Amino acid sequence: MDEAQELPDDLDQLRLDFLWLKYDLDQYKKIFISSNPDKKELLIKTADAFFYHLHRYYWDRFILGISRLTDPEATRSNSNLSLSSLKKYFPKLPKGQREKAETRLSSIIELAGKFRSRRNKTIAHRDYSSALSKTIETEKLYLAEVEKVFQEIEGYLNTFISAFTASTYSWEIHSLEDASNLLFHLGESLVYEEMIDKRRDWEKDAEERESRWMNVQNTRE
Repeated sequence: MDEAQELPDDLDQLRLDFLWLKYDLDQYKKIFISSNPDKKELLIKTADAFFYHLHRYYWDRFILGISRLTDPEATRSNSNLSLSSLKKYFPKLPKGQREKAETRLSSIIELAGKFRSRRNKTIAHRDYSSALSKTIETEKLYLAEVEKVFQEIEGYLNTFISAFTASTYSWEIHSLEDASNLLFHLGESLVYEEMIDKRRDWEKDAEERESRWMNVQNTRE
């Protein structure tokens, strides 16, 4: 492609879908990933059950998002918007870029295998044997695996974005009113609550001291 063009609708929608996944990963890490023990204590003290379910929601989101992006071009009679649906643009890429894109797509699909298996057994369906068995353990997924898949998807999409626009997308997430803001205000609310508790304790102590003083005065009269 000699001149910069607008992105095709399918490529642009895939870019947006993936960008929202990147945003979710960014928020997840801001909430749950920290070497500071005070953050974990903050989550437990403010809304332990809510953050437990939020953690599960994010992982379902990553599993489902990666699985959708790596679906085949078509499932039975349904066409899918997925990374594979961009294969129709392979002929438009320079030879070296085309080979790189083909290799990268194969790598992404291979890396996504564990996520697709989990999607099929626990999200899209409820696998009977693993649901009822006390011995079958679900294969564990790790954040580093999510980040590795995302890194490969970034490169794959940028191959096509570059071909159409003569530039690449940075994929950086910049947000102000996000999870960090939420955690800050939760922390402030705990400080305020502790101040109120201390004030109540001080008032209670003051009342007890005044009561004792009154009793002493009464015994002197």
